Amino acid sequence: MTIISHTRRFVFVHLHKCGGTSIERAYARHAKWGDLILGSTTRGEILQRFYSRYNGLYKHSTARSIRDTIGGSRWSAYRTVAVVRHPQMIMESFYKWADLMIKKEMRRKRISFDEVRRRFEQGSGRASFYRWGHVTRYLTSADFPEYVEGFLNDCIRIKTVDDIVDENGDFLVDDILKLESMPEIVELFRELTGAPDFAIGHANKGNDVGPLVWDPDHLERFRKFNEAAYSRFGYDP
Repeated sequence: MTIISHTRRFVFVHLHKCGGTSIERAYARHAKWGDLILGSTTRGEILQRFYSRYNGLYKHSTARSIRDTIGGSRWSAYRTVAVVRHPQMIMESFYKWADLMIKKEMRRKRISFDEVRRRFEQGSGRASFYRWGHVTRYLTSADFPEYVEGFLNDCIRIKTVDDIVDENGDFLVDDILKLESMPEIVELFRELTGAPDFAIGHANKGNDVGPLVWDPDHLERFRKFNEAAYSRFGYDP
């Protein structure tokens, strides 16, 4: 989700699989007139369709896109916030989320996993998630190591750095918090909202697929390929 609060003068940039949905749903209870929240809630999803079409903003808009839409002067005047996460945990979360989406489709249509895969291969699956990259990779992989290998072979990296830097590679946001430090995130939003009871739950949680084991070679390649995310956010390799 993207939050643009004109009443409290801040912007929240939602990075993929970094707790943004949980934060947005928590903030929605404290939103005021003039707050724009895109995605994550029923109202947010409706607004996202409109703003995506007419303004180019959506749930996972980059900091540059938001800045260019609302204007550089307003962006500079507002407090800007993003939450990041350990790169490996992002990859694992995507895998669990893809598993969740597929299992939901199986229950909704009362079909087997093999049938989901068959519909995907034949292009007969109508649900939009069939076209999403992480779901596609999940359906074409036998297990988690093969899933990771596919992304490495295609040179697809975690985009947390890319999504919050400017044209020169400098960070655009004022506050970069780590999802692993949830008390700091809660404290910041209590400050922004003035609500001492501000609390964040756990939304958009993927399936519990058991422990995910990384192939040592994959892990080494993944760390090298995502070196910027490790070093710039201070995560241990």
